[in-house]
Amino acid sequence: MSVKERNITSEKSYRRAEDDELYQSRAENKIEIAKTLKLAGAISLLSKAEIAKMGFSEHLLAAIVTARKIALRTDAYSRHLSHMSKIMRSDGLEPIQMAYDKITNKHNQATIELKKLEMVRDELIAGGDTAITALLETYPNADRQKLRQWIRQVNKELKAEKPLKAVKPSKEIFKHLREIAGI
Repeated sequence: MSVKERNITSEKSYRRAEDDELYQSRAENKIEIAKTLKLAGAISLLSKAEIAKMGFSEHLLAAIVTARKIALRTDAYSRHLSHMSKIMRSDGLEPIQMAYDKITNKHNQATIELKKLEMVRDELIAGGDTAITALLETYPNADRQKLRQWIRQVNKELKAEKPLKAVKPSKEIFKHLREIAGI
């Protein structure tokens, strides 16, 4: 067999491997393993309460407890993270990643919820009774009478061009919205 024939044969086998839908190159494998190791290290540093909320398997929980006992930046710790990442891949990586993202982005989610409530407050002030009716469909436990009173006070202050006093009823509306939304 000549050199040309060998090259053609190796190219064909390489093409066949690329055409396969399940084919994953070594570089892709290494990238995936590095991401899993990074996730395993991040999870091992979470608090016990956060780990309990994530709902891991018993085997993975035992590995996390063991990882917390091993000193960081040692060879034993890196080997144990490899063991944890293997368990994580066998349990399914996507649900673990989603649970971790949910725990770590809790602050961002709370900020988004507060911004939504601020928008609702502004709509209430601008919309009046129709906005209150729409709010009561979403939150039936809202106090219609208090909301109307606060909105009238805010609008009265805005018409009189006294923005400093309008802060108090506006804050009361926001506080009430937070209470009924459970935030």
